[in-house]
Amino acid sequence: MSNPRQQALLHLGSNMGNRMENLKEACRQLEQKAGRILQKSKVYETQPWGKPDQPDFLNMAVRLDTKSNPEALLRTIHLIEAEMGRVREEKWEPRIMDIDIALFADLVIQTPELTIPHPEMHLRNFVLVPLLDIAADWVHPILKESLEDLYWSNEDPLDVIMLED
Repeated sequence: MSNPRQQALLHLGSNMGNRMENLKEACRQLEQKAGRILQKSKVYETQPWGKPDQPDFLNMAVRLDTKSNPEALLRTIHLIEAEMGRVREEKWEPRIMDIDIALFADLVIQTPELTIPHPEMHLRNFVLVPLLDIAADWVHPILKESLEDLYWSNEDPLDVIMLED
């Protein structure tokens, strides 16, 4: 019996190489390996979080329709990141591609490998703003607030600038 289709919200970011092309390639790879992209946000430029002495990021979000369970989706994401050239050495380092599972259906998962919802998404404008484009009314399953309400109540001072594309 196959897994039922579920929706996940993914956040993508790149601050190395051709950032826009990296986002487009990650979307192509997600469609080939993970499921069908139902919606894509606009692309935003943001300052780096946590480690400011690096290039700015381009960020976007996608709503993915997938048959994968969350753990299998994470493995696929890590494969895509590695195939695109990501090497994981330190937290908040520059990267060709970073794909995070922000939300997966209404699931709450906490294992050593995976935490859903993403534990800091509600504190970060660079995650919330792209998500607002595609899922403003999606309710955070722990905080019980919509993504739009979380955006308006967070205190992240970093700017999120929409690119004309």
